Amino acid sequence: MYTRSIAFFALGLASATAACGASSDSATADESSPLALGVFDRQTVYDEVRSRAHAPRDLLSPSITDAKLVDAVGWLMDQHAPAFYISAIRTDHHNDGVKAHAGGHALDMYAENGDEAKRLIQLIDQNPYVVEIGLGGAYKTYRHSIQTKMYFDDNSATHIHIGVIHAFGH
Repeated sequence: MYTRSIAFFALGLASATAACGASSDSATADESSPLALGVFDRQTVYDEVRSRAHAPRDLLSPSITDAKLVDAVGWLMDQHAPAFYISAIRTDHHNDGVKAHAGGHALDMYAENGDEAKRLIQLIDQNPYVVEIGLGGAYKTYRHSIQTKMYFDDNSATHIHIGVIHAFGH
């Protein structure tokens, strides 16, 4: 289970960054912001996702995956999210434009246990790094669970699309 010995927000960003190891692509954000990039170490996030299920290696590369997307996944793990699969980030997704998967700013996922999909979607809605959520297939029945983010219907198989910049929301 992914845990840290100190609370992320309670002790401040500097302590949390030191506790989990800042990534090298963190220089662009204000360190006092809870949305600072590179808060979660890429390797640690990848290892935890891999231990839960499928984890695209895209998470490991700063040239392929936005640090904010890695932080979004790390934040979910810190919230003890239900187990999930990441089905696509960039190299395993069609070219949908530089503001989405093709730019490393989005991923597709689904709950390992379908009964926990609603809880996973509610947590994603609270994720400070995520700006838009798309629901596909059977997950569209949970659209009412999205209260704080841009939402769009994804016309594909059952999955959750999360984006860290606006690409599809309306």
